[in-house]
Amino acid sequence: MPQKSRIELLRLVELYLNGTATAQERQILEEYYELFDEAWEVTEDLDNTQLHALGLEMKDEINRKLKPKQKETLPLHRYFRVAAMIIMLMGVIWLVRIYTLKENTQQAVETAIPAAKEQVNRFFTLSDGTKVVLRGNSQLKISDDFNQAKRIVTLIGEAYFDVAHNPDSPFIIYTGRVKTTVLGTAFNIKAWPGQKDIIVSVSRGKVRVEDQNKLIAVLTPEKQVTYNTETLVGGEQQVAPTAATAWLQQEVTFDEMTFKDLAALLSKRHSTQIHFLNPELENCRFTGIFSGTETLEESMHTLSLTSNTRYKILADKVLIDGEKCI
Repeated sequence: MPQKSRIELLRLVELYLNGTATAQERQILEEYYELFDEAWEVTEDLDNTQLHALGLEMKDEINRKLKPKQKETLPLHRYFRVAAMIIMLMGVIWLVRIYTLKENTQQAVETAIPAAKEQVNRFFTLSDGTKVVLRGNSQLKISDDFNQAKRIVTLIGEAYFDVAHNPDSPFIIYTGRVKTTVLGTAFNIKAWPGQKDIIVSVSRGKVRVEDQNKLIAVLTPEKQVTYNTETLVGGEQQVAPTAATAWLQQEVTFDEMTFKDLAALLSKRHSTQIHFLNPELENCRFTGIFSGTETLEESMHTLSLTSNTRYKILADKVLIDGEKCI
C-alpha cells in the first residue's frame, strides 16, 4: 500500500476509534469491516497462503476507496501509536474468530441421541419438522445451532430421513468422511462403525453425496451409491424402492399381536409411555404392517380406527380408552 494511503487509513482508524470521524469516513471503514466479515465465511477452507493473498486483496479494495483530502502526515509517534492500536484490535478480532470457530465445532456434537440399550428402531421429529427413524444401536448427533443458519447432524449407524423442505437451509449429514446434502427429500444412510462401505439410498427427491475432496454422486429416486472408505471409490446403481428400507418394517409387522405388546413397541419407538384406561383393551389383537415411517399420531389413528378405541396424546404419554374392541 502506498505510504500516503497507509497514513490516510491510519488517520481514519484513529478518528473512528476516537469517535470524531465524519459520516463519510465512518462509512468507508464500516464497508471495509463488512467486506472482511463476509470474506471470513469463505476463508475457513483456505490455507495460510490463500488467506494472506485474500488479505492483500482486501487491502487493495479499501485502498481503492480511499481518497486523501489533503497531504497531511502524522507525527511518527502518533503513527506508531495508531499502528499498535490496529494490531491489538485485529489480534483481538482474530482470537475471537478462532475461539468462536472452535466453540462452534465443539457444539456440533453436544446434542446427541445415543444408541438405545435395546435393539429397537426409534422415531424422532427434529425442530425443523424432519422425520428420522434411527435404527437400533445407532446414534445421531445434532448441531447446537440446528435449524438456525444451518441444519447439520452426524450419524453413526443407520437411519431413514424424511427431510422437511427448506431451500434456504440445506440439511447436511456427516458420516465419517462422507457428507450428504439435501434440501427436502427421503433417503436412507447406512454407515456403521468399522464398516468399509457407506451406502446412501434415495426414496424421494435429490441427494448430493461427497467426500472431503470430490463429488461422489448426485442421487435421484430409486438410486443408491456405495462408497468404499478404503479405496475412496463410489459405485451408483438402481435399487427397488423398498430394498434399502426393509429394516423399517421389521418391527412393525404384526400378526395377531395384542394391543398391549403393540403399545409397548410403539412406546419404545417414540420414547413415550402408553397407558390403557380400560385394561380389557390390552387383549385386543391386530394383524397388519406399518411402513415404519409413521408418526405416533398416524400410528395411533390407524389403530383406533381398526379397534373402535379412543386415544389422547399428551406431552409425555398416550392414553387409550374405549369400551371394547371391534
